Amino acid sequence: DASGSIERAWPDVRRFDAGVVGLVNVSSAGTHVAVIKFGADSRIEFGFNDGQDKNAVTRRVLSLDGPIPFANTQLHKALNDANDKLFNEVTNNEGYRTEDNVRKVRQIRC
Repeated sequence: DASGSIERAWPDVRRFDAGVVGLVNVSSAGTHVAVIKFGADSRIEFGFNDGQDKNAVTRRVLSLDGPIPFANTQLHKALNDANDKLFNEVTNNEGYRTEDNVRKVRQIRC
């Protein structure tokens, strides 16, 4: 979440995210990490192929640009990007994965 309401807490948000990365086995054979930053808009900062090195992921997370002041929180845009770009067989040029241990974001529309 990089909406305007997070602006004052942004350093803590980045440290929290880096801490989560530190708790899992981020590697080519382990966990792959992707980051989608959202506020008024959504942007994939990096995908799963770029998120296979724990140190590189930590550096990238800690150097993410801060939120735009007063930006709304548009979580649905981030979920759509995850579904349509990161987990889409047609549009994901990083290689769509179908193994059972690969989890896919599911968005339920009401």
